[in-house]
Amino acid sequence: MKISLFFTLMLVTLFCQGQKKTTNLPRESTEISKESLSPKPDGYWYIKTKAGKEVPLKIDPKANNLTTYQSIAKLRESILTNASAPATVNITDSGKQGIFILDTNDITTPDNTGTVLVTRSKLRYKRVIEGAISVRWFGAKGDGSNTDDSPAIQAAINFATELQDPAKDGAFSSKWKGRDLTVYLPLGTYKINHTIHISGTIKLQGSAGGAYAGTQLIQGVTGISMISLDAGSDKVSNATVIEDIIFKSGSAKQSPTVSQIIIGTGNGNSNYIRNCWFQTPENLAIWITKGGDIQISGCTFDVVPFQAIAIGKTSQPPVVDVSIMNNTFFEVSLDIIRLYSGKGITVSNNRVSNSINSNHSTTFINGYGADIITSLSVTGNEYTNVRNFANLPIHLFGCSISSNAGYNTDGYFIKANQPGVIYGVSIIGNSIYSSAANKNNKLIDIANSSGLQGSAIVGNSFYSINVTQLNAISMPSENNLNNEIAHNTFTNIASPYAVNAPEKNGIINIKSFVSIEDKTPVAGDLLYYDGTKWTRIPKGTNGQILKMVSGVPAWSIP
Repeated sequence: MKISLFFTLMLVTLFCQGQKKTTNLPRESTEISKESLSPKPDGYWYIKTKAGKEVPLKIDPKANNLTTYQSIAKLRESILTNASAPATVNITDSGKQGIFILDTNDITTPDNTGTVLVTRSKLRYKRVIEGAISVRWFGAKGDGSNTDDSPAIQAAINFATELQDPAKDGAFSSKWKGRDLTVYLPLGTYKINHTIHISGTIKLQGSAGGAYAGTQLIQGVTGISMISLDAGSDKVSNATVIEDIIFKSGSAKQSPTVSQIIIGTGNGNSNYIRNCWFQTPENLAIWITKGGDIQISGCTFDVVPFQAIAIGKTSQPPVVDVSIMNNTFFEVSLDIIRLYSGKGITVSNNRVSNSINSNHSTTFINGYGADIITSLSVTGNEYTNVRNFANLPIHLFGCSISSNAGYNTDGYFIKANQPGVIYGVSIIGNSIYSSAANKNNKLIDIANSSGLQGSAIVGNSFYSINVTQLNAISMPSENNLNNEIAHNTFTNIASPYAVNAPEKNGIINIKSFVSIEDKTPVAGDLLYYDGTKWTRIPKGTNGQILKMVSGVPAWSIP
């Protein structure tokens, strides 16, 4: 827009006096409602926001190129040349507002709707970016309609990841020079009909909310994962953060390849998922197939018909360094966490709850058949109306299970039922309140084909609510050796321990022994061990003495 000579002279006068002129501009965001022009010694005028932040935009009053206001459609129809086109344009389209600068040196970059606009005369205007990159710039509607928003979201992500290319710039450097690489999904409901791939370092940020308020991604087509986190162009780096997004899927289909978020189809290093809500996934909510340094924290998993989280993949290198912390799980039918292969896994301070009489066959951690699991720490978790806690794999090395609390459970706490021996498991300080109706239910159940060695079961509390259970800890196999089993407490359990060779497993308190003569030892009983078996000697009466009778001590009157 050309300015009259009079107005130009007035601007020059104001510049000489060192004053500012304020002009009202259309709102670009909630932050920018008014802007002011400030002169600088270089002869240009700079735009400042109401908040005082300086926008990297210069206006040359000598060339009379002040901002023009118009729509994207009108700008694209422009046939103005370099000599007559405005240096800056203020786009006013809803959701796509922003200032664009003419780049006369660029003759190749294509129009991408969001950050580059190309006119009919082949001029290229580029958006001035402050802060996050909005998916609405690229055409995402988020209105809950049948419009597929995945192409627009993918375009925004591609633009962000291209700003930092680890293959060219290195994993820890960026031509973006420290600017915000956040891709923002404003409040709305976005339909996803195609898997969105993230192959680089960005933050995918939604608008915070609960189960029914906030940014929502709705799976529009069955059989697809909504988000795939892959390696960057260097095949190693990723470093994606996903926050404050609700993921919703449709009907349940137990397809092992479908998850709402899949990590590591190429690789998957340094990915963090925080404060997200996962609802009714077809099969999995999150599947970590490759990579390392993965954190899942502060998330809610709601009505999961099969499994919530899977770690690793059989016949592939193990996933390394995974933390699952401070999450909440509701109504998960099968496994909360399914283990296939992993090294360095921490599961701590999570809350699991199913409704009463839900009849879910839920297991908190299921490692049955896993390739290899090392350095597994399961600490401080609480679960209610959940049948089982942990099924340990045979290829498990270094495991700590401590300070977990279970209420109204009707299955096992710890189970191992694969052929082989597990080494180095620490089961300490757990409290289990069992509601099992079957007296044969075992809280720690090491099958005849399995064994536990070099392990500790110490300081646990086991309480049976409904029936007197026969055994709390069953380890009958000869493979159970060199363990420390001590200082556990039991309520409403007939014979707490059914353990092979108690003396070889560190059982030290009197109620720790296997049932002898189908009776539980009581205060005053004596136990005699002849090298092969234990014999219970009931409490005698005053004046009696012990004599050997057929090789066994017996009370007699002197």
